Amino acid sequence: TADAIRDHATIEQLHIVESNDQLLRSAGEFSEFNENVCRDPRVELFYDDPRHFLRVTDDKYDLIVSNTAPPMQAGQYRYYSREFYEDVRDHLTEYGVVAQWLPTYRMPAVATERLISTFLSVLDHAILIFGAGEDFILLGSQQTIDLSQITKRFKEQGLVGADLYRFQVYRPVSLLARVAAGDAALRKRFGGKHILSDQGNDLARMVFQSRSTSLLVYDPVTLLADIDADHLRDGDDLAKI
Repeated sequence: TADAIRDHATIEQLHIVESNDQLLRSAGEFSEFNENVCRDPRVELFYDDPRHFLRVTDDKYDLIVSNTAPPMQAGQYRYYSREFYEDVRDHLTEYGVVAQWLPTYRMPAVATERLISTFLSVLDHAILIFGAGEDFILLGSQQTIDLSQITKRFKEQGLVGADLYRFQVYRPVSLLARVAAGDAALRKRFGGKHILSDQGNDLARMVFQSRSTSLLVYDPVTLLADIDADHLRDGDDLAKI
């Protein structure tokens, strides 16, 4: 994850916060795959609990990626609560974005519903995108997420393009086509539902529930309207896809 972010030449500083010291110690063993990201002078490593880190730093970020273990694993529910997302929101710059990995295939349907609802309760704007394989990613911001930037900036940086190429993303419209749901559709389906908080978070106990499929409805007509595709340079091509 850090290496993919570091591929953007515009990155000035990258903080990696990891609560497992063994992952930090062994990072160099995987230099073949992460291009020695930990040796990049822009990168700083922190052995800390991410929640504690946010509570003690005054830094603001253009991007915060929450890529912790799935919430069904012991102790991980703490990174999927309203209070955690509030701390994240408070450390975003004005147009900052938070990216939340959403491994629906490892979660019962009720867990997916509550996680998305909690995320929406804190962030003013959100979209859901298809990641690699079966992974989804929630993007949230206090400002409308400007998808037109994808077309404008797609060819600016070679390393980013090469990374996307590995996932069959060859042109801007291929990336736009990975948007699965816009803000209005997400709020209509998941908004105002059960909110996960530090005082009431039962994600850990849900591991014992039946692994019912998390059904995320994909409605292309609603989606095109929700992201205002008519005003995107690649809007016509996107509609065809």
